[in-house]
Amino acid sequence: MSDAITPVNYCSHAIEQLKDTAKAVRARGLTGTAPRLQAVIQMLSEAPKFLLPNCAELVDVQNIRETHLELLLLPYPVTVFEAPWRKADSGLTATVAGVQESLSTHRIALCWETTADHTPIAGLKETPLIRQHYPEGGVFIFSIFYSDDEKTWNPCAGGTFVPRKFRIPEGHQPTRMTQMMRDVKRSAGRLHRNTFEQFA
Repeated sequence: MSDAITPVNYCSHAIEQLKDTAKAVRARGLTGTAPRLQAVIQMLSEAPKFLLPNCAELVDVQNIRETHLELLLLPYPVTVFEAPWRKADSGLTATVAGVQESLSTHRIALCWETTADHTPIAGLKETPLIRQHYPEGGVFIFSIFYSDDEKTWNPCAGGTFVPRKFRIPEGHQPTRMTQMMRDVKRSAGRLHRNTFEQFA
């Protein structure tokens, strides 16, 4: 794996393709999806952007500690991170709901704070719900990935919310989706010693 950082311009390409996707879903009558894509496009266009090293490896995933999560602060309320994602062994062995994992060598993370005094974009319906359940706030992370097979930029079906109070209470029963994520990580050999559970 190379440590060299090559300048990229992922967001520009992703925005153009997402605009086409938004038009297509609107034409198919998906009136809920189109405005969400429009919100993603607007945030991608306006947010400051940072280039991360290959696989976004700022911290060794084998050695993540709680202190790393406690320091999880964005440089700006809405921030975009771009990263190449090339591994010597891609290890595409996992399947989710019967769908085989495929290669994605370019990735974008759109991140925004969900504090009481910050609204990332007007009309984002999920924000009040997150604030209701997590009044202390946190960071929402939404991924846009490039499919090497299809040569297209794609928004993920969902995002990850990391609350400021991220510790899961003792005895908490994982949701079905959380268990599914855990099983996928285990089957792909990615359930690391220091893996943190997430609400899914």
